[in-house]
Amino acid sequence: MKLEFFFGICLVFLLNSFIGVHSQEESVSLHDSVIDPNETTTATDTTTTILPFTTGSPLITTTVEPAFFGNWSVTNDNGTVCILLKMSAQFQIQYIKVDNTTGTGHLNIPDTAVVDDSSSCSYKNETQFIKLDFNKNSIEMLFKQKNGYTWMSEISLMYTLDEKNFPSAKEPGKMERVGASGINRFKTPVARSYLCKTEDDINLLENDKVVMKVSDLQVEVFRKTNDTAFASEYHCKTDDKVSDIVPIAVGCALAGLVLTVLVAYLVGRRRSRQKGYQSV
Repeated sequence: MKLEFFFGICLVFLLNSFIGVHSQEESVSLHDSVIDPNETTTATDTTTTILPFTTGSPLITTTVEPAFFGNWSVTNDNGTVCILLKMSAQFQIQYIKVDNTTGTGHLNIPDTAVVDDSSSCSYKNETQFIKLDFNKNSIEMLFKQKNGYTWMSEISLMYTLDEKNFPSAKEPGKMERVGASGINRFKTPVARSYLCKTEDDINLLENDKVVMKVSDLQVEVFRKTNDTAFASEYHCKTDDKVSDIVPIAVGCALAGLVLTVLVAYLVGRRRSRQKGYQSV
């Protein structure tokens, strides 16, 4: 059904393009037929008024740094690398400013984030846990395994309202902790790695007040080897949707190009015939 839907959109687009060009061609032909070649036209003087330039308040813009891409792992005492993680992640966080308005801070997890010593391959209740420390912030991710699948069941963020990421904060230096539990994200069959290149949003607070935007994600947990190579990939559904849309979009573009060239040829041919009739 998805392929039929996209092909339908493509067909409607091509038909609209053809009708638009065809209508333009007819209007040009009618316009040329009513113009008297002996008729003269008189140019009309026009006056352009240039408004004086006024300076207002300067436009204040903030630059949001792109998310970094990093690699991390957790190893137990026996040398087994139980968790492999790589991703680009950025948090969008609403906060109160000194003028009591709401601002949006952007907090990236840098590639220099350090795996905290509390990270564990055998956490409580048969779970695995990774914690990343960066600056005065940290992120914790808890994974579970059951019935042949693994998934992330909890995530939490501890962040500090610093001036760089939260300018003009009403309470600078304050530390906040937010998180989500009982979730089912990055679900993957055991002995497979979860791979998702497209962006995924995870809400850590109601009303989208704290959102984690993660992309280029690959994670594998409950591993039993000491190497750092990911197991075979288990792709997320959003990646599958993108792979379907791309060839359809390319096909539509090529079909539109062919149709445009064909219509341009027909228009040129008709105009050349009209010029031949006028010369006779």
